[in-house]
Amino acid sequence: RDLSVYAGPSQVPFSEDVEKQRIGEASPFKFQKVPVVKDDKIAFQDVAPINLLSLVSFRDLQENILKQSTVDDKKDEAFVEAVKSYSPRVFRPNIIVDGGKLKKYDEETWSKFKLGEVDFRGLKPCPRCSVPARNPKTGEMHYPNSSLSRLAPQKVMRTMFPEKCIDDEWGVEWQGTIFSMHVGANDAEGQVIRVGDEITVKERK
Repeated sequence: RDLSVYAGPSQVPFSEDVEKQRIGEASPFKFQKVPVVKDDKIAFQDVAPINLLSLVSFRDLQENILKQSTVDDKKDEAFVEAVKSYSPRVFRPNIIVDGGKLKKYDEETWSKFKLGEVDFRGLKPCPRCSVPARNPKTGEMHYPNSSLSRLAPQKVMRTMFPEKCIDDEWGVEWQGTIFSMHVGANDAEGQVIRVGDEITVKERK
């Protein structure tokens, strides 16, 4: 089957019919205002071709995991080390941004931005399953003994931003805790982004 039309961000009519989803005639999502274009094809992703994560936001999540933990957890050297060693890799981003001028969670407001030679569009915040609570090398839970939950990152994000967990466009099966952004690129073929490229935000939501 042609995976480039399976699911994806296409704003075709919503349907639970998986066969129609597979041939691009229907979508499992109820997107209405997502600025997708025909080049936003996917191969193995669920929704969008690119995922962008901000290290400023990630460090804030780390701090809040520790902040919301119990006194006993904070005294537990293994738990504290687990927080320190928590890696943004668990969120599987294609692009990671950082810098002194960035504000935490500001990336969620970027509707149009430029990175290196490429113009991007912010499509949709990314809802998260249990994977970000697992060690990417072993598959084991990263916080198995946390008083918060084995899903400590998800619980903390839900506590911090409960309003982000509800989004009818995702539907009940997909909506949940939000972290990082689905983005699309404009006419990016042959263009290059490099480590150290500056970000220029052109338009905000």
